[in-house]
Amino acid sequence: MEELTLSAESNIKKALDNIRNGRFEIAPVAIVNKIQAHCKYCECRDICFMKEKDIVNIDLDEALNEVK
Repeated sequence: MEELTLSAESNIKKALDNIRNGRFEIAPVAIVNKIQAHCKYCECRDICFMKEKDIVNIDLDEALNEVK
């Protein structure tokens, strides 16, 4: 559990540094065979420059099988 906490803290610090330095990567995620709403709730969708090629498609069933 401690390893997970340290990893989360590290990722939060990296995110804060990126935000403070104006680095914002477009990283929409779509789950295969599910409703695709990766941008529907995004507050920046009106000014976003996301292209279809930016979407990361994840097969949730396949990902869960890899974890087992």
